[in-house]
Amino acid sequence: MTETITISLQPIVSPHDAETLWYKNAAASSGSFFTSWTWLGTWLELLPDTSSVRLLTVARGNERGFALLVPRQVRRHGVLKINQFHMNSTGIPDLDCIFIEHNGLAGLNADPKLWAAVERWFIKHCADADELVIPGVEGFGNAAFAAALEERRDAQAFRLSLAAMREQGSVDAVLSRNSRQQLRRAMRRYDSVGPLSLTVAPTVEEALSYFDALKALHVRSWNRRGKPHAFRYPFFEQFHRTLIARGVAQGCVRLISVTAGGRPIGYLYNFRHGDTEYAYQSGFDDEDPDLRPGYVCHAMAIEAAAATGASTYDFLAGSNRLKQSFASEIYVMSWTTLRKPTASLRAAGALRAAARSLKRRLPV
Repeated sequence: MTETITISLQPIVSPHDAETLWYKNAAASSGSFFTSWTWLGTWLELLPDTSSVRLLTVARGNERGFALLVPRQVRRHGVLKINQFHMNSTGIPDLDCIFIEHNGLAGLNADPKLWAAVERWFIKHCADADELVIPGVEGFGNAAFAAALEERRDAQAFRLSLAAMREQGSVDAVLSRNSRQQLRRAMRRYDSVGPLSLTVAPTVEEALSYFDALKALHVRSWNRRGKPHAFRYPFFEQFHRTLIARGVAQGCVRLISVTAGGRPIGYLYNFRHGDTEYAYQSGFDDEDPDLRPGYVCHAMAIEAAAATGASTYDFLAGSNRLKQSFASEIYVMSWTTLRKPTASLRAAGALRAAARSLKRRLPV
């Protein structure tokens, strides 16, 4: 029997109506934290203009899934106007700086058949856009996009299954011999200063103070390395301070402080959704990198997450040695643009491909 999937798009009458749909259809407890109303509702409230935001509804049997689509018009090659819809994002760097991952349809577990249905709807029935931009989705490598012109950028992401660690009772069980030795050495050095301790901020006020301290360490570290930091966009801090004010009471936003002898060595900004803990942002006192504060803070946070019932500790997209050391699984996060197969968009795609090819051939 063929599965029936129906898709509709309509204006949002009010954020309250969208929130009611999210919770009525159990979308709040499915999907990821990034498709929960805690995240998306905060984002929608803080957007400068919400008058044109649309609600995408996907129905499969008795299940309902939702996403927010934001229209944007861009100009290519100076003459070609492209109308876009961005899923749970805007296409504006100053606003997308919060970097959504595990994106998708709240309330539905997306699979290749569902994404193929979204593609068919977009090609045949979505008259208001030439492109559908879908950032930060896991598992698009298995999606079957047949009709649309697809442009995709993939990034490695990392997570740790906590089952083996819980059986052994220590994070050491999941580390290589070399990483285990380095972690133990770092913990001994910190213990010589004073006992290591982890605290999850119990109130909004304390969480915001941890966030301020995280920001100071994060900015100092990235500036020292000559790299752009996460707080360079004002919307990043505005969004997260509002998110913290809402999420701490719900138990889904966790600001974590790790100290040695009462002295802070680092802060973590994590999310909890279902049985997954997401490691979203951090700030470490890393002027002496041999102390490895990131390893120590995450090791303690992983053990705390396992002790409170989490089954997965997700480091999200982006590769570094710390994630590689702790992860038990590497997966793919994709940023995808679907384009209608029109002559103008085919020509624009050919021009972009030619420009990239020329750039690769030019001497450095």
